Amino acid sequence: MRPIVLIGANGQLGSDLVIALKSLRNPLIPLLRRQLDIRNHQNVRRVLAQYDPEFIVNTAAFHKVEECEGDPDQAFSTNCLAVRNLAIIAENLEAWLVHISTDYVFDGAGDRPYTEDDNPNPINSYGASIVAG
Repeated sequence: MRPIVLIGANGQLGSDLVIALKSLRNPLIPLLRRQLDIRNHQNVRRVLAQYDPEFIVNTAAFHKVEECEGDPDQAFSTNCLAVRNLAIIAENLEAWLVHISTDYVFDGAGDRPYTEDDNPNPINSYGASIVAG
């Protein structure tokens, strides 16, 4: 059985997923940022190929909203380009990529809970970088 690689395993969501995913049959490989910086495409490809995962769960993001406004290039390199590269790597490895989004892709003007079918309308660099990813 091929493993699940969890990227960003020590973040808020990642640490919760470590607990939840341990009960699955697939072996779990939790990776921390210091082990795998998703902006380094060549290293990500090498590391993920080594594990040959069935699932790649990405919870890594540049998510400090105020910092994203001050450094949109960093936000887009992490939240957009790195995610694109993860998708390419996942396709090459015949793995499923699970990428987690955020409510920041919406402007908050709705009068009901948002669904996946709603059109995004981000109001800041963080939300825009997540939509682009």
